[in-house]
Amino acid sequence: NSLSQWESVRWTDGTGVALVKTSDPDCITDPDDYILCAHYSRRGVGATPSQVVVSARDPSSRAWSNVTIDSQVAVPAQGSFFPTLLVLPSGRVLCYYGWEDTTLDEWQVRMMYSDDNGASWSRGEFLCLPAPISIAAASTGFDITRLRAEYNGGQVLLLVSVYSHDSGWANRYQQWQFASVDL
Repeated sequence: NSLSQWESVRWTDGTGVALVKTSDPDCITDPDDYILCAHYSRRGVGATPSQVVVSARDPSSRAWSNVTIDSQVAVPAQGSFFPTLLVLPSGRVLCYYGWEDTTLDEWQVRMMYSDDNGASWSRGEFLCLPAPISIAAASTGFDITRLRAEYNGGQVLLLVSVYSHDSGWANRYQQWQFASVDL
């Protein structure tokens, strides 16, 4: 197989008040051969400019559809929600993504799931981490740089990449792991 054809999932040219930015894509192919791509999307104006969007490509029609699975009025200080997708053995698709509490300067992980190839999404977990991560500007805070999820042997592993604001730390870039205790 050669990669000879490329398709635009979302086109962003930065003009007007519509789509300003898409970033941090994560893509999977589900058991029915749908291609699902989750990404952060920001609009220039409106009530919900910051969004987690999943684009799905139907294998028979080869058409792309876009579903906003969550949105937030504030533009995230971290610059993205860092969505990540995984497929369970049952075929259920999970989408994990970061969420900011801009009042408390905290970051948490949410999860949505789809049982219909990304056409619709339901809330799976509102707060996935045992405690929120501080994103305060003070030395006790962190920048979130990436989120990834993997499934193996009945557990989901979340990997959160962070950068400490504390200049006294010898290694300010860290990877924090969180494992599910059930599904």
